[in-house]
Amino acid sequence: MDVEARFLHADTLLERGEIVEAKEILMEILEDEPDFGRAHNHVGWLYRAKLSDFGRAEYHLRLAVKFAPEYPGAYLNYGNLLIELREFEKLDELAEKAIKVRGIHKPSVLRFMAVVAEMKGETIEAMKLLRKAKDESLDEGTADYMKSEIRRVKGKMTTLRRIAVMF
Repeated sequence: MDVEARFLHADTLLERGEIVEAKEILMEILEDEPDFGRAHNHVGWLYRAKLSDFGRAEYHLRLAVKFAPEYPGAYLNYGNLLIELREFEKLDELAEKAIKVRGIHKPSVLRFMAVVAEMKGETIEAMKLLRKAKDESLDEGTADYMKSEIRRVKGKMTTLRRIAVMF
């Protein structure tokens, strides 16, 4: 079986919840082709979401972005990990690259940028980015999530800043 077929098989196994089997196939792929970025993405996601091994997750997700710079999923998985790790400088760099990737879920990247602004204390900028993310949303679930993020950030703002955001 060629590497693409093995990768797709592993992806199907992940969708079915057959984590152990999928991980074995993905690791075999990486042994054969260490620069197969999409496999790094899936392994990184496994380490983050299923195994809580954040060091290995970051290693693989960083390689996913390096070896598959056109693959949107790698940026989204790596960005979510960086938020969990509170690595906001890395998140800022990643978001600047991710926003240019064709097919990327733009509201998610704008949210990454908003998180960076929020952590810098730039709540007005964070609000602008979250509003833009809501406006860029193409589904109700994403729009509702961005509305909740807007409410959360607004709750951190002083009354004067809230008034400034209105204008």
